[in-house]
Amino acid sequence: MNAAHFHLLVNHIPIIGGALVLILLAYAMAVRSTEITRAALGLTVLVSLGTIPVFLSGHQAHHLMQHMAGISLERIEEHEERAEPAAIAVWVAGGFALLGLIASLGGRPTAKWAAWGTLVLLLVANAMLAWAAKVGGEISHPEVRSDFVAPTEGEAAHGH
Repeated sequence: MNAAHFHLLVNHIPIIGGALVLILLAYAMAVRSTEITRAALGLTVLVSLGTIPVFLSGHQAHHLMQHMAGISLERIEEHEERAEPAAIAVWVAGGFALLGLIASLGGRPTAKWAAWGTLVLLLVANAMLAWAAKVGGEISHPEVRSDFVAPTEGEAAHGH
């Protein structure tokens, strides 16, 4: 397995994990469950830590793919430009969630500022991740690009 393959495997951690944690945290706040809120904050920290290998392998994947036929260096660079602030946003959300968990040590209730702040930060981070993932998918999947034109049946049969 090379860095590009590894990056493709782990990039789902922040994307899927972030979305699931956002839903869990919103649910926890809606039902006013301290236990579920703490779990969601803890999972936010884990998702933010899981973003580290995604970020690090992205740089290595860039170097592997930049000279491959059919791969757009512009799309790779655009993905990188979007992914870096998205990763930072996930790390900020994770750090904020960690502060909330620390504030609730010793049996203290989870602070509302921690839950609401993490929720807002996760919303922003997830939007940024979706934006970065869109361009990331376009790097080697022309079918998801806005300018994609599907081949006719005749062209597809002849491999064009």
